[in-house]
Amino acid sequence: DGTVRHVACGLHHTLAVAWEPKAGAYDAPGDAIALTARLYAWGFGDGGRLGTGEVSGACRFPARVLLPVEYGYDAADDAPRPHVVAAAAGDQHSLALLTDGRVFAWGSNAFGQLGLGRASAQAVPLPERVGGAGRRGKVVKIAAGARHSGCVSEDGGVLLWGFGDEGQL
Repeated sequence: DGTVRHVACGLHHTLAVAWEPKAGAYDAPGDAIALTARLYAWGFGDGGRLGTGEVSGACRFPARVLLPVEYGYDAADDAPRPHVVAAAAGDQHSLALLTDGRVFAWGSNAFGQLGLGRASAQAVPLPERVGGAGRRGKVVKIAAGARHSGCVSEDGGVLLWGFGDEGQL
């Protein structure tokens, strides 16, 4: 059971950030429950826009999107792990923002809208880190348009990438 804290709607897909009890957490009288945020996606998955590894078909129910920082997660580790705080959905791509300011992207990258330093006709079906997103400091907001994306850093700097032929960058 979780509480949805953020939702993003793309052309044919939806993303949601849900706060859920952390593995091993329990509710003893007077104890706070440890929570962690998880990202879910559903809808039309063509082009890898859901981030689940699938590149075609529809997903009618929320499926977990595993971000690279979650691989090998050890619930016994007391160190705070970065977790997802926001998501953005474009026409055929998606973004996630973590508490530490890192940004991850997946889906269609035909116009460089994933910010991976390259445009490609091949879909990116799993989240990859957007390397240049933190050039101006910690990222605090993300956005996705139809074929472009952007972020805002804590100092108010704006970085945009992707299709810019109509002046949107």
